[in-house]
Amino acid sequence: MSLRAQAARGLKWQIIEIGGRQLISLIVFTTLARLLAPEAFGLIGMVGVYLAFVGMIAEQGIGTAIIQRQKLEPGHLDAAFWFNMTCAALLCVATIGLAGMISTLVGGEPELPLLLRCCSICLVLNAAVTVQAALFSRELAFRPTAIRTFIANSIGGAIGVSIALAGGKVWALVGQQIGSAAAGAVFLWFASSWRPRFNFRWNHLKDLFGVSAGMLSIRILWFLSSRTDQVVIGTFLGTPLLGQYVVSNRASDLAKTVLYQPLGAVVLPAFSRLQHDRIRLRSAISRAVELNALVSFPCLVGLSAVAPDLVTVLFGPQWGPAGQVLQVIAFLVLANGLQGPAHCALVATGRPRELVWVGLAHAVGTAIACIVGVKFGLRGVAFGLLTNEIIMNVPRLYFLNRRVGLSMSQYCAPCVKPALSAAAMYACIVWIRVLLPLDIAPWKALVAQVGVGVSVYCTAMLLVARPTLEHFWAIAIQALSHRAKSPTSIEAPLS
Repeated sequence: MSLRAQAARGLKWQIIEIGGRQLISLIVFTTLARLLAPEAFGLIGMVGVYLAFVGMIAEQGIGTAIIQRQKLEPGHLDAAFWFNMTCAALLCVATIGLAGMISTLVGGEPELPLLLRCCSICLVLNAAVTVQAALFSRELAFRPTAIRTFIANSIGGAIGVSIALAGGKVWALVGQQIGSAAAGAVFLWFASSWRPRFNFRWNHLKDLFGVSAGMLSIRILWFLSSRTDQVVIGTFLGTPLLGQYVVSNRASDLAKTVLYQPLGAVVLPAFSRLQHDRIRLRSAISRAVELNALVSFPCLVGLSAVAPDLVTVLFGPQWGPAGQVLQVIAFLVLANGLQGPAHCALVATGRPRELVWVGLAHAVGTAIACIVGVKFGLRGVAFGLLTNEIIMNVPRLYFLNRRVGLSMSQYCAPCVKPALSAAAMYACIVWIRVLLPLDIAPWKALVAQVGVGVSVYCTAMLLVARPTLEHFWAIAIQALSHRAKSPTSIEAPLS
């Protein structure tokens, strides 16, 4: 099968996986948001800050190194597995023993130590299948991971809702996390035919560290950039407002995951195969940006336009402030997501050092934005983060131009027509909202706005970018073709 056909088929299964996962997550999260108070989401948000950080330390970027490496031996996989499992086990034990001290660093709430101890088991569960997940991604075989996601989220969601209905409060969110991690690990372990051997060689681990060390640095800096806002809000504004902020981010994360994760999972291995062919790589980047812009602008600009009514309909009127914050965060997600193909291209070419410097500058800018913005409330933090994200896209594109010869103007050119069409859509949504009666039910207002927005964007794109739509329609048809089958299990490669 050609690389384009593999990428198209992989994109199909990624869309199925992400779409199914987010649908289940939306149903579960909406139910839990109506059953639990904002404080519960604030507490689990603080736990999530810590676990996200130590999870990166445990994984060490090994999964990305497995995907990126051209010549992969069984010894590389064995070394990666035992190294990740050892790191995860040690961090889990350390978390259990030092939970009281850790809790003072991430909020100081009295319930945090026990929550940290219980959730730390997820570190080991996730590490147990890091290699299997990387192998499936390396081969663009996303069908097993799609099934795994559906099973894991369904089981975790059922556990969480059951505990919430029984009055378990924040423990509903803990049960949901542990249940999802356990179910996903069990399924993926049996879906893959690869099994670790008791064979560990430092030279194999060193081969992977060339990429993984750089990726770990990037991920740590990304963590500081993406989690500083929650730490600052939780510390200075309290857990109730942090809960509002977590819910607004959850709504935007749903859109971000659906839009960007399928494409990102496909383009990284695809770009890695083209890393020595700069002409084809530049063409592939432009196509990825074009597809990215085609769906990102209408979804995220539209999300910003309908955010207040959307949050009220999904989560209830008590989450009104989250809708106002979501209006800004939607543009933050858009600014971040549009640089996704550039990020993947820099990683795929095997020298992520430029991303480390960008990540460092981004982390510093995020800290400044949060410290200044928190004085103006939740929306102030969101506006500060948006400004920082826009500024940071400039050096990313500068390094991309140096690496593969794709200029900033060439990278941004495919975004112009979708951006103009989305601007027209936004104006029409605002106009129709003004014309609607003040006493109209929120769900009716939401339906009217979405209907107008979809109609306006599709019409505008048909007028100004019909060839683009036809091209990606052809890719969609190819992805749905049954002439080639995706593998359901992955053997360890020998070379």
